Order: sequence, then structure tokens, then C-alpha cells
Amino acid sequence: MKKKMHQKINSCRICKSKSLNLILNLGKQPPANSLIKSLKDKINKVPLRLVMCNHCKTLQIEHTVDPSYLFTNYFWVTGTSKEIKKYSKFFFKQIYKRIKNFDKKFIVEIASNDGTILKEFKLSNFKVLGIDPAKNIAQIANRKKIKTIPSFFNSNLARNIIKNERQKPICLIARNIIPHISNIHDVIKGIELLLDEEGIGVIEFHHNQNIIKELHYDY
Repeated sequence: MKKKMHQKINSCRICKSKSLNLILNLGKQPPANSLIKSLKDKINKVPLRLVMCNHCKTLQIEHTVDPSYLFTNYFWVTGTSKEIKKYSKFFFKQIYKRIKNFDKKFIVEIASNDGTILKEFKLSNFKVLGIDPAKNIAQIANRKKIKTIPSFFNSNLARNIIKNERQKPICLIARNIIPHISNIHDVIKGIELLLDEEGIGVIEFHHNQNIIKELHYDY
């Protein structure tokens, strides 16, 4: 039986309430990065509907696209952005001044792409490990000597990392990934398992108020 490319959620991704209220319906749209070579090529489309949980007020997309379709072969390469390169230096300084135990110089980034962020830490003699499901992007990172596991992050992978690396990271980075995942609770559990007790977790995501105020419609 062929696996469905998308699946409708029946309950809130956070609190599991079944009380979901439709906020915006944009019909059927191509998933992100659905680039085609010709206008004659077939484009897969998915219902793009924004709902809000009436219990915990979380805004969320009503349909989950198969992660392997979206991320196994990815197009966005972080290192091609001048702004991200500049930001990576700022980001490193912000993290560096918050680290309390420099005997544990191990950094892990989930969805690390080509390792642009981790590179700044490696230049300062940190041990780094990236995790990214896009095999083509992970290859780029590994060629750049940024050790990267080509896999989706979850609690089982967290346990394997602890076993293989024999240490826990003093900092764990997750930039712009939480809104993209369906197994949110297991990913958060993995972060809890993996992060050192003295460590800091850095989670970045878009702020809904800015998206509305600045009309970031493509988000």
C-alpha cells in the first residue's frame, strides 16, 4: 500500500485536545521546496489550513506532510546566505558567554544543515555534532569536517548519541525546527535526555506577531 504524502491531525499537537478551530484556509498548495523542471510536470498539493487549539491556543497546520518527502533531499543550504554567516558569529558569542562549564566543550545542533552555525564553535575548539535528515546536506557538512548524522532526531537517537559520544552536550541548538515536526513530544524528550545538567538549550522559532506585523505571508 502506497504511503500517503500527508495526513490530517485530529487533535492538538501539544495538548491533544480535539477542539480545533479553523483560522485560515488557503486551499491546496504545493509543499515547500516543490521545485519542478517544467510546467508540464505534476505538482503534488496538500491542504494548507491553519487551525487553533481552543484549549491551549496553539496555532498549527492541520495537515502533516510526510517528513521524508520534505527533508530527505533538501534544497536550502545555510552557508549560501551572507546574513546567516554573519548571524552565526553573533549567535556563537551569545552562547559562549552563557556557557558555565568549559570543561565540557561539546555542542550538538538538531537540523544543523551544512554546519554553518557549528563551524563557529569548532573554530573555538569545541567538539561539535550535527544532526540533519537531509542526506545531501549532511554530506556537505561532513565534507567540511562538521560531523553530521543524516537522520531525524528523536529520543532513541539521543540515547545512541550519549552511548557513542560518551558525554552530553553543554549546549544543544534547535533553530527553526519545532514548528516543522509532528513528533514534538518525543523530540523534546530527546532534548531532555541528551542535554547536560549544566547545559543550555537554545530553541529558535518565528514569532507569530512579527509574521503578521511584517506580512511574512510565505511563512
